[in-house]
Amino acid sequence: MKTFSCFALQMHESEKDTLRARFTRLRLENPGSSRAALSIEAARHAAALPEIAGARGVHVYLPMKAKGELDTTPLIELLLAMKKTVMVPVVKGSDMVSAILEASVELQPSPLGNLQPRHLVPADESRLDAVLLPLVAVDRCGRRLGFGKGYYDRFLSRLSREGFRPWRIGYAYSFQMTDCIPSDPWDQNLDILVHERGVVRFFLETDLDS
Repeated sequence: MKTFSCFALQMHESEKDTLRARFTRLRLENPGSSRAALSIEAARHAAALPEIAGARGVHVYLPMKAKGELDTTPLIELLLAMKKTVMVPVVKGSDMVSAILEASVELQPSPLGNLQPRHLVPADESRLDAVLLPLVAVDRCGRRLGFGKGYYDRFLSRLSREGFRPWRIGYAYSFQMTDCIPSDPWDQNLDILVHERGVVRFFLETDLDS
């Protein structure tokens, strides 16, 4: 397990787009057979996390396979076997809510290009103890770069306003780590990153003063 800290940086949106293009290309260049094997390894590391093992509810993304995201299917199977309440994101307008996922749930394409439950069964987000987030890249401080739509930032911000603060766990390939990613005031940083090689824990310089 590794731990990193660093200071906030700023970067123009065009530079973020360059990073998005670079890391999306790297994901897609990774052969499908390799992706499948790496997703199994990542799932094993995630399921062993104390923050997951002790969680009541776990919110897990369903991957955009066309963009090479790390597949969460092996992890979801482990979570269901562990008797966890598995929640998945459902897009409603510009916001995101949590829906219950069970093995028998029928899925359909979402506005983002991944899958989501056809029939929404709302989840009790007060029982949400951990959120597994997709990402394009992440830096050594836990700053996450997504596709720029802000769904997860708004989702986590809403949970905070409602008094809920689940663990924020990035889920990605190890090659998606980079040195520095820009930080905007509305960005929601990660606590932990899980990849096929293990676990990385983050803290910010502001944490040292608390």
